[in-house]
Amino acid sequence: MYACNEYDLPLIHNPLAYQLSREVGRHAPRTRFVEVLLKRDRGQTTAINLPNFSASGDYFGIYVFMEKIKIGPNRVNIDKLREEDTKAPAVTGGYLWKFDHSDPREPGFPGAGRTIRYVDPDQRAMQSPAREAQRQYLKDYFTDFGLALKGADYRDPERGYRKYIDIDSWIDHHILNVVLFNVDALHLSAYFYKPRNGRLTMGPLWDMDRAMGSTDARDFNPTKFGRISSEWSADFFKDAWWKRMFTDPDFWQAWIDRYQELREGPLSSEHQREGERPASPRCAGNTLCRWPKGCSTSFVKLSRGNEPGGDITREAVSRARTATPSISARGNMTPSCASCASGSVTG
Repeated sequence: MYACNEYDLPLIHNPLAYQLSREVGRHAPRTRFVEVLLKRDRGQTTAINLPNFSASGDYFGIYVFMEKIKIGPNRVNIDKLREEDTKAPAVTGGYLWKFDHSDPREPGFPGAGRTIRYVDPDQRAMQSPAREAQRQYLKDYFTDFGLALKGADYRDPERGYRKYIDIDSWIDHHILNVVLFNVDALHLSAYFYKPRNGRLTMGPLWDMDRAMGSTDARDFNPTKFGRISSEWSADFFKDAWWKRMFTDPDFWQAWIDRYQELREGPLSSEHQREGERPASPRCAGNTLCRWPKGCSTSFVKLSRGNEPGGDITREAVSRARTATPSISARGNMTPSCASCASGSVTG
């Protein structure tokens, strides 16, 4: 659960991206808008101070309540890998991993030239001596994948990289990240998995705060994609494994064909204008009254000087709408604080 933050001021980046992913046919976490009331008084229990939009009030505004990515029904629906699954076919899956920031608690493992971090089973579970066969299976699988990707026959459907990946999922995942201008695409908060007896499958999408014209600025500036500096961000067509695949004309053509297909459906101009994407609820105005100079979360603290919160959100919604024209205009994102003072929290 998270509140509006420095990069996702309108609180619609994740809900919008995940809905679009589902419309494309790819699983994504479900989201709900919720209003948070936090009682912090000590001693005898007293009534929640509502409405109270002051800094000391109980009302904390709108949050996005969001599912975690994990293996299970209605989530990443693959077999759960048990410790005793040490022989084929059980040892072949399911595994859930991610690419993300380095973490000494989660060193992960090397695979085809990249550092892959365990999600399920997690790092602690995979360190068990009983899972040695599983670790060896992954080492062999990614070694073979890396060799096939680099080899002279990499385009061959039987001897090349296609033997190891689910092409359709890779293309859909890549297109979604490109059209949403995701700065962290493919190298941070990037999940993928392997079903039992299956191939490497990309997704689900996760953590789309720096996307769709956020305050990060890089997501509206393609000249910074892949820049090797402190501002390093995704270079969609040259990132690690993807760079080699995009030298394959067949992969490129499959990407183009899929994009053209989606332009007739979820990515069509007509569908964009239908306004079927999630819209922030009217109670956004209450959040602006609670945090008139911005929002705070456990990991980001806004400091926007004296800039009014309403202007911050109006600007953010405008930028997101420009990046993804399908954002619905339904629901008033920025009602005046006068309407909040009337004594009710709307939703």
